[in-house]
Amino acid sequence: MTEPRHASYDETPFGAWVRRQSEIESRRTGLSVTDIDWCFHKFKTSVDRLGTREIQLMLMVELKTYNAEPSYAQLDDLYQLHQIMATKKKVKRLNGAPVSLWHFGVHVLSLPQTLPAHSYACRWGRFSDDGRLCWRSIPTAQLTSLLGFRMNPDTFTPLELRRHHASRAVITRVQTDLGFWVDTIVWKRS
Repeated sequence: MTEPRHASYDETPFGAWVRRQSEIESRRTGLSVTDIDWCFHKFKTSVDRLGTREIQLMLMVELKTYNAEPSYAQLDDLYQLHQIMATKKKVKRLNGAPVSLWHFGVHVLSLPQTLPAHSYACRWGRFSDDGRLCWRSIPTAQLTSLLGFRMNPDTFTPLELRRHHASRAVITRVQTDLGFWVDTIVWKRS
């Protein structure tokens, strides 16, 4: 944690301050500090023929430049975070409204230089079940599809939010309070 940065050009003032604090020195206190670089969150809801589908997508990305990889300590922290984050569950928004959140956990992006535009390919790392970081070389042009959730960041297949259960429209006749009969459409899912 208090180890000097390998590339001081991207050190934040807060990061420099943390490194100077002897009270939280890692070896003596057993404290590991990792700054998490990026959180990508797709909040736009999906609409299909059955209506609005409240699914949001999220992904944490640790960025490394000059083909760097996380240190063992950082990798251990990131893997533990990945295990508690990589899940699909209902969560509450600040306004109290429930939403389904598909969190893809933590991934590592390693660029050959400092920007994707500086090279043709980069490396995308995802955790295996046993904690190994599995790297895949991808064209940098594919990054926007991954980060924009058009591709599944784990499988590299198109990410579809469509419902996988068969559904059919059932028309029922209902009598209103005034005695009129009206047809209503109810979608039944199997």
